[in-house]
Amino acid sequence: VSVIATRIRRRLCLSLNRGARNLLPRASAKPLSVGRRIALQSSRFFSGVVGDNFRELGDNERPEVEKSEEKWLDDLGESAFQVLRGHGTEPPHTHAFNYNKDSGVYSCAGCGTPLFHSSDKYDSGSGWPSFKDNIPGSVVTRTDKGFGMVRTEILCAKCHGHLGHVFNDGPRPTHLRHCVNGLALKFKPSIKRSYSTSTGRGFRRGYSTSLVPPPDAEERKQAKPVVCYEVDSLPPVDSEFYERVRASMKKVDEVLVKPRDASWFELEAGQLFRITSVEGPQVGDLNLWNRDNIREKFYSSKTRQLHATHLTRGDRMWSSFPYLRPMATITHDTLEWYGWDSDGGGVHDVIGSRCDPYTNAVLRGKQYDQCCHSNLVRALVDKGLGIEEAEASVHDVLNVFMCTGFTHDTKQYFMKASPVRPGDFIEFFAEVPLLGALSACPGGDCSASHSDDLTTCYPLLVEIFDSDPSVLRDWKGSPAVSAYKGCHGVQ
Repeated sequence: VSVIATRIRRRLCLSLNRGARNLLPRASAKPLSVGRRIALQSSRFFSGVVGDNFRELGDNERPEVEKSEEKWLDDLGESAFQVLRGHGTEPPHTHAFNYNKDSGVYSCAGCGTPLFHSSDKYDSGSGWPSFKDNIPGSVVTRTDKGFGMVRTEILCAKCHGHLGHVFNDGPRPTHLRHCVNGLALKFKPSIKRSYSTSTGRGFRRGYSTSLVPPPDAEERKQAKPVVCYEVDSLPPVDSEFYERVRASMKKVDEVLVKPRDASWFELEAGQLFRITSVEGPQVGDLNLWNRDNIREKFYSSKTRQLHATHLTRGDRMWSSFPYLRPMATITHDTLEWYGWDSDGGGVHDVIGSRCDPYTNAVLRGKQYDQCCHSNLVRALVDKGLGIEEAEASVHDVLNVFMCTGFTHDTKQYFMKASPVRPGDFIEFFAEVPLLGALSACPGGDCSASHSDDLTTCYPLLVEIFDSDPSVLRDWKGSPAVSAYKGCHGVQ
């Protein structure tokens, strides 16, 4: 029954299409007389066509793209076939293109010819996609005297598919309104977008440096990437020295950081500290300062530029301007094996700044005081700083044990369940005297959420170790600050 019904509907569609085409004015085989040309031009003007991008469909002019009616029906489907080949009209306010505001090009659904730029699209209130101009040479016109009116029909120049009509009640500067059936169009966005089913908003919606890619777009994209900083000239990491230090180090202190809280700790230059997962998977946010000069603090973005988006053994945590020197060197990392996963994720990132109550209030409208930013502020207040100085001193963090990256399609920052397990640790050698603060993130292992009390959280353990003085004799001491004089060209 289904097959028979489909065949009947198909034959009806074809017969209706042929009937509709028979109602259209037949092209005369005779050349146009001067009088007829003047009459047609007058008809074009009064029916709305004024502009340079129009060409009247010639007598006996055949389309560049020709197919049988059966083939058109197969390719287009019934609805688009009735519009493009049967000169039908879709009901107003029914097609998504009427509401589409993305940047790109609208093409003929029949042959793919580019017809309209999104920059020429506007909301006419008619219920159909409307454009104030067309791409030159893409559209041809024909006088339509159906329904007791004289209108100017617009068709695709290549396949002669019916698009709609054009009127002279549009906006400046053309004063034209191309009233087009959405079923007659296809849309190609100029920017790759990823749509969220929850919000319906596109990636970088409404922002584009070019509505239509230039002819050499692909050539421009083939430019060879160049690493920004020549890091071969950085002070070398003496891995043998750090291994000797590790072999003889002795634990002298420890600090247990409670879940959804933070604690501070101090080290002398030449000591080591280790952050360990002790009860369950948990990520932490680490801040470092020069113990003797709190203005010198960890500089996450410069560390990212000099090393990578995620840190591991042999990488260093660099300090802020004007000092810019290694504050700590990572001497061991039990999660070094993780590397990069198929999602582009890695562990111990210097991408994310830290969860904070300000962003939480903007996104959720809630007051929450156990974000990592607030936790770190409380730790410094506990150390003896005033709350204003403490908040001004908290900075972008090293996200210890956190597994993060950027999505392949939209390049948005993501998090996923941390691979850390009890017993895993990351270890640092203090290149300068350090004041540290560590927050046990309210997101737990960051597999689902953060900045709330919904996730199971665990404590983190900070252990302090002394180095063997005999081994430290081979150490050159704290690195010098940057040699830049700091004049900035100011006389």
